[in-house]
Amino acid sequence: MLKKLSILGTVALLSACQTTGQAVSESPRVSSNNVENSVYMKDTRPRGLGSREWGTWNQDMPTSPWVYNLTNIVPARNGELSQRFELRNGDCTTNQPPGDSHPNDWGCHNDRERTEVMHTQWRPGQDKWIGFSVRVDDEWTKANRGHCSHIFQIKQTEDNVYQGNKPGTKSGDFSGGHYIGGHAVMMGQICGGKFGIRLSWTGFKDSKYNGWERTERIDFGNIDNISGGWNDIVMRWDTSDYRNGNSKLEFYMNGKKVGEWENITNNFFPDIYTFKYGIYRSYMKANNGPNFKIGTQVIYYDEVRVGRSFDAVNPATNRAID
Repeated sequence: MLKKLSILGTVALLSACQTTGQAVSESPRVSSNNVENSVYMKDTRPRGLGSREWGTWNQDMPTSPWVYNLTNIVPARNGELSQRFELRNGDCTTNQPPGDSHPNDWGCHNDRERTEVMHTQWRPGQDKWIGFSVRVDDEWTKANRGHCSHIFQIKQTEDNVYQGNKPGTKSGDFSGGHYIGGHAVMMGQICGGKFGIRLSWTGFKDSKYNGWERTERIDFGNIDNISGGWNDIVMRWDTSDYRNGNSKLEFYMNGKKVGEWENITNNFFPDIYTFKYGIYRSYMKANNGPNFKIGTQVIYYDEVRVGRSFDAVNPATNRAID
């Protein structure tokens, strides 16, 4: 049976936030209009990217110059530079890698806006630790109606299978079942004024194309509690016992474990996992009407690592990447 183990220490989490950041009033600011004049380096491949079996690191970014930059306009978590993501209304066209099956304007026609780095890919059977620092300042527009922007994710993908497919069709018609392998296992998200994560619990009886999915949203607190400073996040996605149908997710903020869940997926494991981070928002018009817009959102990342233990990826105890 699928089982959620625990959500731990919300009060402790909120009191531990911003342990490394300055107060909002002390942090330098930049408007969307003059970001080009304040950027130290632009559109440069970040250091520390992990291995990938397919795709380029920036294939899920529009070509607009503001969507991704290495920058010194806020104090870095460690070292000299941090990664700045900016998503504006209409930023839906992405770079098209050679051989990609999607047209580069696919998101524009499917109610999706995004700017994401594709950091690391790996196959089931590993005990994977991921660590990074994230910062949200007053450049972040809170979405109306509590609409969610996803800010990092562990995505799962199968070779030669598009996530909307069923056997014998490419229509995405789910009337005969639901393909359970196309969603993200988990996503970090900011929904209106709340921050937290989203888990996708899945299962099936006879076929991965005839399964079910249950989404669970877990809010850790108000976005104001994490604004104006760096917040360290460590995740553990352990599929080392996947041949027996077992998996485990652990989640830490600022050195404290705030949640642990077993067997989010227990009878489906894909060909490959991908860790991505940045800003991704979808179904704006489908969920909120044809005129719904969110506005400009800006988020910063620093000290992004993957490794084999908490200590190997913890931003608080490792030397600067840049």
